[in-house]
Amino acid sequence: MINCVNFMGRIGKQPELRQTKTGKFTTSFTIGVARDYHTGEEKKTDWFDCTAWNKGAEFIAKYFHKGDMIAIVGRMETDDYIDKDGNKKKSYTVIVDRSSFCGAKRETEAPTPNIDVVVDEDGYKEITEDDLPF
Repeated sequence: MINCVNFMGRIGKQPELRQTKTGKFTTSFTIGVARDYHTGEEKKTDWFDCTAWNKGAEFIAKYFHKGDMIAIVGRMETDDYIDKDGNKKKSYTVIVDRSSFCGAKRETEAPTPNIDVVVDEDGYKEITEDDLPF
């Protein structure tokens, strides 16, 4: 049997790092994934509750913020529960196994400096052995 989900979307809820009584780290957040659409159709987004554990939780809480683009790989878990009105309900949570950066760096980060390259009159840059990658 296969239970594998892959999502790329934007974080909708700021990840907060917590620690269980047994010392394990966890973070929960939501991810918004846009649906495909055609011209003239309304754009729709699906929101998924996500939970990461241990090193993955620490990584996400440290490097990702609300609005950031993230790619995740994990598995879907379901839980049955009774709501306050006595109705049977089911919740779905993505358990994140791997996460990756995707998209541009945050605008608040310092821009990469421009490096001027000096070329000779023929348009070639002079290189030395130290410049070679091998």
